[in-house]
Amino acid sequence: MRLLRPLSVLGPAVLALFAVAPARAIGTPYVVTSSITVGYGSTAPPRVVALGNKVIFAADDGVNGREIWASDGTAGGTVMLADCNPGFASGLNWNDPIVACAGYVFFSATNPVTFNHEVWRTDGTPGGTALFAPGTNVYTMASAGSKLFVEATTDVYSTVCLFVTDGTAPLAGPLNTTLYLSGDNLAGLN
Repeated sequence: MRLLRPLSVLGPAVLALFAVAPARAIGTPYVVTSSITVGYGSTAPPRVVALGNKVIFAADDGVNGREIWASDGTAGGTVMLADCNPGFASGLNWNDPIVACAGYVFFSATNPVTFNHEVWRTDGTPGGTALFAPGTNVYTMASAGSKLFVEATTDVYSTVCLFVTDGTAPLAGPLNTTLYLSGDNLAGLN
């Protein structure tokens, strides 16, 4: 299995993903897997989540803004999965959650019309990446066992509520309409 490590090289202007063989000897150089952004500022992904033999992360290619990407550790296998907010605007922010659960990775991305951060799901392929819970505005997400817990408001519930899914069915809930949560309450479930 290959591991990916974000590393800013040539100053903060370039982000590259580097693949490392598991038995890499000390001093062995990294191999450049893919240059995601060339331009001002580092776009090092804040979260890298494993999904099978790939990793899923948010990065900016300098054209589409920060979007969801997958890599298998090779240049050819490093691809943008979806342009969630089409054009130059970013679909994902630095603090948008990315969580593995039930054989998928769930993330929140900006709806370009409502500006809500809605729940998306990917199987690690462009064809398997789609909006999962339209009308949500996600604050945070966490997995516990085979369940995904989502702290969000919805088109129906304007206060922050806790919802749950097994990853295949729509969000169920709210689990408790009188439960008031702050944005960091689910952090310990990951």
